[in-house]
Amino acid sequence: MKITPIQALIPKKDVVTDINTFFKSVKEEFTTGLKDTFFDLQDSKNYYLYQIKGEDSSSIGLVCQIDRTSILENKILKHEQIIKEKSELLQGFIKQSGAMTKPIMTFHQNDEFLLQKYHEIIHGSAPIFQIKIGEEHHEIYKITDPITINAIESRFESIIPDAFIADGHHRFDSMQNILEENENIEGIVVVLFGANQIKVEPYNKLILGLSMAESDALKAQFDKIGKLTSLTSMSLPKNPHDITLLLGNQAFLLELTADILKKYQVQTLPIIDLEVLSKEIFSKVLALEMDDQKIMHLNKSQTQDFISAPNEIGTCLFCFYPVDILDIIKVSRMGMVLPPKSTWFEPKVRSGIIVGNFHE
Repeated sequence: MKITPIQALIPKKDVVTDINTFFKSVKEEFTTGLKDTFFDLQDSKNYYLYQIKGEDSSSIGLVCQIDRTSILENKILKHEQIIKEKSELLQGFIKQSGAMTKPIMTFHQNDEFLLQKYHEIIHGSAPIFQIKIGEEHHEIYKITDPITINAIESRFESIIPDAFIADGHHRFDSMQNILEENENIEGIVVVLFGANQIKVEPYNKLILGLSMAESDALKAQFDKIGKLTSLTSMSLPKNPHDITLLLGNQAFLLELTADILKKYQVQTLPIIDLEVLSKEIFSKVLALEMDDQKIMHLNKSQTQDFISAPNEIGTCLFCFYPVDILDIIKVSRMGMVLPPKSTWFEPKVRSGIIVGNFHE
């Protein structure tokens, strides 16, 4: 896989005084022509490291451009369905702004050589930009040593065959369309993390507005696809193919049966619990698709907030065991996709921390 440096825009340190206002308005700043007020355009193309440090974790990714040849050869693989209308809307914004205000978050197979190089760069230099967001520290480092740059480029070209989208499927699809339309676009700006630098969390589902009849129909269907056990309190599932439920104020464990799992076993592909429920519960019982407004997609933090709040009649929360990252790689390489909103990756790359500039 071929990577190239980017011409980046870095936020001006004296301008970013109100974090919330800055991140909420970063897209508007580009579309209204205010980017020169808030960002410094770097005078040359470079590679950068993006480090995110939490209370007990640290992740390092390489900010670069995936060369258009690698893009056209499908070296960046998707694992999630997209909504075409959303992709088209983003495409218009990207064209208007002439920049990627948030690089595509991707990951690749683990490589200790690259991770060691990244640590050497960070320990031997100071960040050119840093900001604290909540409990996380986000830092940007510029890579300047020609020998190190050559080693990193060579490593990707010889050892890393492909990369996988973690966050940004719609932005990638939009940018891919722009690239295919215009041969002057050199590539797509990404942050490349090793697989061991990120964590896959489930994207749990909250169903709103259930009638009493629908709640009863759900319970009846649960008995057909799994073993349903009452829980004294709501918790997250501890094993694959276990789903915990909060139906109104009642908590349950649903263990999918071997028969239902066999039904969804296709060749060597992994069985995705969300796909089973999407077809057996959401579609069959409730006539809902994944983009229906009655379905809310909750990350881990939002899930805990909902569990802690007073329970409401007419809701059902479905909590899933995380999809294994190796299964995501397998699905992607086979050209298949997971249901929409199947995964939530942490940590999150934030808009405006580093911006990839391009011109059509």
